[in-house]
Amino acid sequence: ESTQEVFAIPQVQEFTEYVTVEPIFVQENENASATINLVPLIIWTIYISGALLMLFRFIYNLSKLISIIKNNTSLRLGNTHLVLLDRPVAPHSFINYVFFSREDYYNNKIEQELLQHEMTHVSQKHSLDIIVIELLCVIFWFNPLIRIYRKLFVQVHEFEADARAV
Repeated sequence: ESTQEVFAIPQVQEFTEYVTVEPIFVQENENASATINLVPLIIWTIYISGALLMLFRFIYNLSKLISIIKNNTSLRLGNTHLVLLDRPVAPHSFINYVFFSREDYYNNKIEQELLQHEMTHVSQKHSLDIIVIELLCVIFWFNPLIRIYRKLFVQVHEFEADARAV
């Protein structure tokens, strides 16, 4: 019949659907948001302030020791320096320095066992251990156990030096 029907192009219907989206408004509670964000800042500020204070104390004490070494007479005894102070002082040591009262030294009031005790601290490098524990105190200043550990550490050093001196 008709050739027109054989080659007919189907008609496409255009389909359009509209979707309506309502805007959603989220209102933040400014007070809650500020509190949540400030807590870590406050904690870090307290921690860093404490660590800086402890670091300042450590540096101050170290510089004080260096000043004492520079400003007093020092006698060499092997690898150790005997630092003679113008004031009465309990004998103590730091790295390769042993501190004594000048008067006690020149009046021979320093017992051999006491000198040996302090020399043991020097030879065993106990000061390096103390420096490490002090730096740990800077980092963990907020933990009371670190101060207990420091005291126990010093006691162990004292017992060890006593045992070797005797």
